[in-house]
Amino acid sequence: MRTAAQSHLVLLGEKHPLPDLVSVLSKGELDALGLSMKRLKSGEHDRALDLLSELMGSLPTALLPIIEQGHLVVGEIGIEAPNAHVIPLKDDEFVVVMHSGLFAFLYRVARPLASAVFRTTEEVAGSTGTEMPQLARTIAEIFWWLRKTDTSFGPDYDITREQIYLANLLAMRAERFLLAHEIGHVLQALGERCGELPSGFTDDTTEEYLADALALHLTLDASNKHEGERDPTWLMLTYAGAELALHIWNVMERIDFSFLDDIHPPASKRIEMMRTWLREWCDTDETFGKVTMAAKVIQRAFGEVSRIIMDPAEHAAAFEVEAETLVTEFLDLLETCSSGAIPDYSTFYSQASILLSRGYPEQALVMVFRRVVDRLRECMTEPSEKQNPVDQQRRLGQFKLLFGLTDNMPDPAKQVYEAELDALRRTT
Repeated sequence: MRTAAQSHLVLLGEKHPLPDLVSVLSKGELDALGLSMKRLKSGEHDRALDLLSELMGSLPTALLPIIEQGHLVVGEIGIEAPNAHVIPLKDDEFVVVMHSGLFAFLYRVARPLASAVFRTTEEVAGSTGTEMPQLARTIAEIFWWLRKTDTSFGPDYDITREQIYLANLLAMRAERFLLAHEIGHVLQALGERCGELPSGFTDDTTEEYLADALALHLTLDASNKHEGERDPTWLMLTYAGAELALHIWNVMERIDFSFLDDIHPPASKRIEMMRTWLREWCDTDETFGKVTMAAKVIQRAFGEVSRIIMDPAEHAAAFEVEAETLVTEFLDLLETCSSGAIPDYSTFYSQASILLSRGYPEQALVMVFRRVVDRLRECMTEPSEKQNPVDQQRRLGQFKLLFGLTDNMPDPAKQVYEAELDALRRTT
């Protein structure tokens, strides 16, 4: 018979089924994320359970029977908005859920970070990494798309295969920290049942700090057990993942993203306290320096990200240049694919999707489509006596290509595109 917690999680899973990652991601992307195609096809791809298994050997002994008896359950549910939270039930039962969108978003942010933090010393596939100004703009754009559409989207950037691998490791450690943080809330709620933890906090801020401390202890201990005792490289990734999670939460609060749990104290204070705990945990200053190396680069990047989000004016010029380049490439593609008697739909749709997958904040994409739409409107309203049959054929071909693109482009750029086409339909 199911416990109340197990039944609650089953109902959530039925209401929010997990995404079909096999049809969405390529084999290469699945491999980069450490996901088995065989396991995904079998339906056994709850990533929250994978994270829990990594933490099991580090959890307080008294918590293990509570998990085994089903009074504390953990699971992933198919909601796009990135979040993780605890659902307390009666009789000391708890459900910890992690949204599928959280995994996608953390990986989306971790990739450009990895391309900047883990720089190569020699060119690999023409790339050595991302410079800080570009990194900050890239991450800021990812957050703009989150605010606009509640989904993970962003621009292209230079990244190597090795950096993609490290991005996956960094994202997974951020995920592990967030799960451990939620379990930290459960440990506090259970209090004396799980050791010498105080219970009955009335101060939400104190509870958050303690959940951070517990999560840091659990994840560092798990890193030692799984990846080698006091290995600085793995500890660096583990700690960087913890700070990354806090920086992301901080920016999400700045853009008024809706959370399902209490308001968190400032990320800067939480990070300051975590570094104090880490310094006590490290045996030497040298170890502390190595463990915090990647985290300090991430902190610097998110400082720039926050400034861009709060005052984007100073970066407007860079966005305009990128948008102008995209406009030119898009128009050139239209010209090329409409040069024949029959428009080259296949080439246009595949190449246009690649162009538009660069991301860009919604303002830049609106500028791109407005230019394209205005040009087509000009062509369509020009007096017929000034047109020749070849021009007419090409313009008609461009018109068909543009309108047919709706079903052949990625979200959320598709939403912006459809809005611009609606405006065209109303004026033609």
